[in-house]
Amino acid sequence: MKASTPAPTGRTLPLGWTQPEGELPAFHGPAAGEGPAAEPGGATELVSTTDPGSDRRAHRRGLALAGAVCAVLALVLVLPRLLLGGASPEDPVRDYLDALVAGDVVTVREHLTDSAETSDAALTAEVLRAATHRITSYTIDTVQIEGGQAMVTASLSSRTGVQQAGFTVRSQAPSSFAPATWELLPVAATEFVVTVPEGVQELLINAVPIPLSGQPSREGMFGQQLLTLRLLPGSYELELPARSERLIPVVEEVSISMQTDELRRAGAVLGYELSPRGREEVTAQVDAVLEECAASTTAAPPDCPFFAFTDSRPGGPAEESDVGGAAGPSAAPGTWQVTAPSNYRIERWISASWSITSDTGYAVFTAAPGADGSPGTSQIVPFIIDGIALLDPSGELHLELSQSYVLNLVTCVEVEEGSRETITWPLEGESVAVCQGGE
Repeated sequence: MKASTPAPTGRTLPLGWTQPEGELPAFHGPAAGEGPAAEPGGATELVSTTDPGSDRRAHRRGLALAGAVCAVLALVLVLPRLLLGGASPEDPVRDYLDALVAGDVVTVREHLTDSAETSDAALTAEVLRAATHRITSYTIDTVQIEGGQAMVTASLSSRTGVQQAGFTVRSQAPSSFAPATWELLPVAATEFVVTVPEGVQELLINAVPIPLSGQPSREGMFGQQLLTLRLLPGSYELELPARSERLIPVVEEVSISMQTDELRRAGAVLGYELSPRGREEVTAQVDAVLEECAASTTAAPPDCPFFAFTDSRPGGPAEESDVGGAAGPSAAPGTWQVTAPSNYRIERWISASWSITSDTGYAVFTAAPGADGSPGTSQIVPFIIDGIALLDPSGELHLELSQSYVLNLVTCVEVEEGSRETITWPLEGESVAVCQGGE
């Protein structure tokens, strides 16, 4: 049997990264320093022990691997945002303004600031859509980005013109796999303070009923209630509901502009005017009070707009300094004759109350005869009506009159000496002012 001859051993072809394209590697025999390497089964391979290009090739392979890793990371971090699309700072502003134009109050309220002390009873779609001159369109004017925030300026159009408003938005990145988003910072709505009479259960905004029960409020003067409403841009008519033929609701026109940086407080006092029938009722009540006062038999009738000055002290009538003091009204008996003022002035005061003033009226008080049978003296008491008419929670009108006596200050001049003396008239028993030495 013939022994097989070993096959010649070939050199392994290098696969370097720098091999020029199209150039075949050159075969060559063992160089100096190369020797056969033993292989299993007796085969040998020539291996270089001093190849200077091997380190460079290993370094290049490391750089290539690092570049590939960076490319993969960049794709992982950036590609999702590029594929999904990045948001614009305009987007949340457009969402808010689109809802405002469409009357979508639910979306609008999501962008408003929180306020526990105000009422959102007027923040309804029905109220907003009933508003006149409200925002009907808009355009985005400028977008200025600085860091993680942006200022978006928009022009808002209504039937009355165009107004500009600025909105602040900030960027947010939920994760590396989601696009950057922008969030609109809360927008401040106008706070409008409304004063309503005690006992009123609702008000009307552009004829839309707004219940007041359970709304945050505080007490004002004369039992009035102060309610702070938040209103969106537009024009509104506020009034109280009709209650009777004596009262005419006062309509308050309110124009609210866009506010984005601070709250603007405004206010209106809602109430009623008296109809001609209501004025007649107030006048009749004043006349009834005067009739009751005229029936009194005392110098100081209770709850009347006048009283008589009396003084039982030795020395005679009261001096000027005693008026309203020790020589004030007393319970001395007597009778009254009253001439009512010829004219009353009734004007709306606050909410559901009216001031009442008048021209001068006159009341004559005649004291009762003395114990010795001497006739009583008389004095004229000028007076005016000064008071208020109030609408109580039940809807009835009642009066509160003050004692508004009229004191005439008279200056007496002594012609020869040039001296002056001021006295107060009327005095007890005097129907005219009398100076020393003459009238």
